[in-house]
Amino acid sequence: MKTGTPERKNTYRMLPLLFCAAICVCVLSLQPLLWERKTEKTEKTEKTEETDAVYEKAFAETVQKLETGENREVDVAFAAVIQSQDQAENLFLTDAQISLLREYMNRYMESLAYLEYLDLSNLFSDGGETLSESSIMFQIALRRMTSDVDYSLLSYRYVLNCVGAVELEDGTILVTAEENSVQVFAQTPDVESKKYSVVHRFTMKMKNGEWYLTQHEQADSLYLVLKSEGVEEEDIPERYMEAVAEYTELIRERMPGQDETAQNTGLTADYLYDRESALAYSYAYIYTRNSDSYVDYSGLGGNCQNYVSQCLFTGGIPMDIVGDEIWKWYDARISNTNSVYGRSSSWTGVDEFVLYAQSNTGYGLVAEVDAPYFTGEAGDVLQFGTEGDWHHAVIITDVVCDENGTVIDYLVNSNTSNLENYPASLYGYPEVILTKIIGWNEE
Repeated sequence: MKTGTPERKNTYRMLPLLFCAAICVCVLSLQPLLWERKTEKTEKTEKTEETDAVYEKAFAETVQKLETGENREVDVAFAAVIQSQDQAENLFLTDAQISLLREYMNRYMESLAYLEYLDLSNLFSDGGETLSESSIMFQIALRRMTSDVDYSLLSYRYVLNCVGAVELEDGTILVTAEENSVQVFAQTPDVESKKYSVVHRFTMKMKNGEWYLTQHEQADSLYLVLKSEGVEEEDIPERYMEAVAEYTELIRERMPGQDETAQNTGLTADYLYDRESALAYSYAYIYTRNSDSYVDYSGLGGNCQNYVSQCLFTGGIPMDIVGDEIWKWYDARISNTNSVYGRSSSWTGVDEFVLYAQSNTGYGLVAEVDAPYFTGEAGDVLQFGTEGDWHHAVIITDVVCDENGTVIDYLVNSNTSNLENYPASLYGYPEVILTKIIGWNEE
């Protein structure tokens, strides 16, 4: 777990990487690094139930540290083996390799703290930092985009969970890691904004006896948009660098503006939406899932709308199998009929939910889709997308106001990405709409 405050920039020290057999859980903190090599090796490429359990336990422990800000000495090692490409042997990440990942993360977080790009060139070989530079500059641009909003960081801390690694025949090491972090923005100094399981992919190789990164990718909004457009995985880095400038300008052009005449439509419902219950549920299932009742679609296109639907249902909005517009979850089978089984596309699909919320009359949800953007409140829903194609849904947890009390942004909770009290404007999608949840009608 790494912590830092911009005012004391030169006082940062690091902590260790917690051990978890077959899974690498890298933790950075305020303590000197203490390393201990572990000798266990896994026999299988795929995680077994035992290693799954170990990883889940280690992840829960790191989340607890992240939430409490706890810092303590841990003199155990980083955590895992690397599977070689041919699976013939298992290798450990070395201290030098881990130090390289750690130094990258330090500079990445410092760049976001000060909204100034810190040079990464000496961590990379052969100009490989170009993609990382584009990604970090994109995130800095988002934070600088809204005038009179200060999204520099007062403090931060993070954990890096290295969940998989492979050694290629030429000695290149591929590492997949998940970032869990807490950021305190200058604009919202009393709020801890949290990110869980943000995917990073590192490629590293030895050159002249030293380890260097050759590439780094992060699954931010532009990366996800390119994937949704069908860009092949191997082509994303080049397309990403080409698209950053145009995409950033598109976001700037389409930012929601203030409308002093904006007012709600005055929609009413037989029963009001229970915002407090919906919000309580949203906080309970950000980085964990309600697997007793629902399927997790995180690896199947995303769990965001499924999560939002669960929140609304907990807030009293009933399943709707009356009439032509359907919104339901009974089980994982797709069923857009009026039967009491399956799930509707509108329960798990963002576009489909927007259509349901727009079209439903009579029994069920009452909502105003594409309401005046800055009229939202906690419990309402935002949809993000491009060209009217909605990719992502989140639930508002609070409003962000300027010194005059004018709403200028929202804090939101979401699944995939798993974010808590995070500024909506930093998602980085060109289009966003507000769906105001009013309540539900009995008939």
